Amino acid sequence: MKRLHMVKRCWMAVALLVLAVGLFAGCGRSGLRIGWAEMTGLDRTRCTYRYFSGREIQSFRADAGETVEFDYEARVMKGALAIRIEDPNDVEIWQARMDADDEGSVEFTADTSGRYTVVVLGDETRGGFEVEWDTGL
Repeated sequence: MKRLHMVKRCWMAVALLVLAVGLFAGCGRSGLRIGWAEMTGLDRTRCTYRYFSGREIQSFRADAGETVEFDYEARVMKGALAIRIEDPNDVEIWQARMDADDEGSVEFTADTSGRYTVVVLGDETRGGFEVEWDTGL
């Protein structure tokens, strides 16, 4: 009877471990974040951090022929930051690299319908960024 109870406990522990790994493996974020504060909406992401080395990914939908306006603002007090936009085929269509404060905007026409991806890459950076897109132009 004790052996059966121990086997059940072992299977329960294995099941919980598999569940935990499955939950964390599905996370789309990567990297080290210290002092991270984030506000994300359907058309924007704003983050501040004391240390960020990794990547942050957001996406939005655009239809072929639709005009997309993309605005960014970055505060880089240390390290470097890169922001890029990829089309639904994972082809980079725009990128900016910064090692100091920067802001700007870019406008493009979507060639393909689908999910466009905004990738923010931090390289041992400190500061913050805000990215915003509008597909209703």
